[in-house]
Amino acid sequence: MIPKQPFLQNGILHYPLDALAVSHNTDGKKDMPHVWAGTFTRENGVSCAPYDSLNVGFHVGDEPWNVRRNREVIQQIVNADSLVSACQSHGDLIVHVRSHVPEEHLLNVDGLITNVRGLALMIQHADCQAVGLYDPQNAVIANIHCGWRGCVNGIVKKAVQELIQTYHSDPAQLIAFISPSMGSCCGEFKGWEAIFPARFAAYRVGRDHFDLVRLTSDDLVNAGLLPANIMAANICTVCSPVYFSYRRERNTGRCATVIVLH
Repeated sequence: MIPKQPFLQNGILHYPLDALAVSHNTDGKKDMPHVWAGTFTRENGVSCAPYDSLNVGFHVGDEPWNVRRNREVIQQIVNADSLVSACQSHGDLIVHVRSHVPEEHLLNVDGLITNVRGLALMIQHADCQAVGLYDPQNAVIANIHCGWRGCVNGIVKKAVQELIQTYHSDPAQLIAFISPSMGSCCGEFKGWEAIFPARFAAYRVGRDHFDLVRLTSDDLVNAGLLPANIMAANICTVCSPVYFSYRRERNTGRCATVIVLH
């Protein structure tokens, strides 16, 4: 029996999106694609401290050949023809990818969408959320980089709108996951009044802490997703040493969250 919650196996937090897709396949489609989705821990790579060891970020100071090797390992594990990632900037730009694009050509991009099988979409993160979307009816996927600035910009809702406008997706059929990220236990934002809009007050926990995972979940629901179709890891990267954490370490690597259609 396929689990319907994220599960950790061999250094990868797997999101069994296929299990939910099958349960919602009321039309009896037999040609539904397989989707692989998961967040890699920082283990089982080749990078040295403080990037030890499965760092996928070229921009953090790691040796580029180590980063390339780590990415090659990930591409092999997810069985992808190509692995696409962007130069993220905590903005809200989302692009549609239909073939391999070098990272340096995807400047200031924080969301990737594709319907091409074998083209893996990778988000790099260390405390920010990676939010994956899967439309099993139209065979399209998205991967979104969403930190607190992304929450402010509403990038997740914009990604859902992109799927609706481009692929005529039904949001009630979309399946989503939220990766490990900074939890409300460690999500302290001093001076939050100057950076957060008024709607963030509903997600305030204590004096200066915020539950951004719940905010993202609510944004997905408000965009039309069903609560039962959202898988949240509910793992704090600051508390958990198996994930890179900028808040905890500052000089550190980036984890990879990947989604690919097969």
